[in-house]
Amino acid sequence: MRPLPRVTTKDFYGKFRGFGFSDCHVNPVVPAGFDNVRAIGPNCIRSAVVAQWSDSGFVIPGYQFKNLTYVLREAQARSMYVLVVLVVAEHLHEKVWNTRLGVNSLVGCCSDLAKFFKGRTALLGIQILNEPKLFVKDNQETYWGSYVPGAVAAITSVDTRINVVIQTWPGGLISSKPEYGDLWRPQKADCVMSGHAYSPFAYTHADMMPHTTPGESFDPIATLNKTHEEFLAIRAESEKYGVPVFITETSTRQDRKGAELWAAHTLQLCEGFEFSWIWHYFYGDSAWHPNEATLEVLKKFMLKNRA
Repeated sequence: MRPLPRVTTKDFYGKFRGFGFSDCHVNPVVPAGFDNVRAIGPNCIRSAVVAQWSDSGFVIPGYQFKNLTYVLREAQARSMYVLVVLVVAEHLHEKVWNTRLGVNSLVGCCSDLAKFFKGRTALLGIQILNEPKLFVKDNQETYWGSYVPGAVAAITSVDTRINVVIQTWPGGLISSKPEYGDLWRPQKADCVMSGHAYSPFAYTHADMMPHTTPGESFDPIATLNKTHEEFLAIRAESEKYGVPVFITETSTRQDRKGAELWAAHTLQLCEGFEFSWIWHYFYGDSAWHPNEATLEVLKKFMLKNRA
């Protein structure tokens, strides 16, 4: 199997367009599933690793590394890179913010991932924590003061060529930036700024969350203007620190009226701002799988991967 060219942080400027695979850590997609995805045109996939809590803190079970070996092999065979995202279950997030053991052991998980992926060029990067709970100042200090520098050092001390992807805003949401402002802190290595584009949240997640409005309709002009303002603010922060932006999740529930229009608006903005992006999901919760109209939109954008 021919190795893929190694990726640097400079390659993240508008080069990657891919799909999320939600549960490969426990239920890897069969080879035919990888064929189905590749036929659409992505050049990367995003696969989760879920840290579990034990007496020694957070650990990544051995079977997940076995599944990662399979995912990496199948993706590489189809010329797709793999972004690995470290996930902590919602009910365990308090361990990250309230215990030193939680922070240190999660840094240890990053080190374990780096050792596993050392020298593997099909790795696009390691996203060190999905949707960090940065809604309060104390959590921001724990994250930026302890966890992020610890995770970056743990990864780059093993392999300086591994790209470190850092979610920057509360819950990972770019829509939270106007309220919280610039949060990025420069690191001792080149890194990638990451966020999730679900705007407006009341549309993309309608009927799912208690603070959303059931059946809220899609307003193309209002959505385009709001997302454009958010992207402008993010690009200003990324240019200030000289780091690329990777939208590691974007999508809307596919029963939403106008889902394909929402997708076209949002992805056009990603392209215009040179933000690489991941559509969440292709394999995972079926409510988020692209419907036929949205899939045609995605195919058109992914044609750019062939350029």
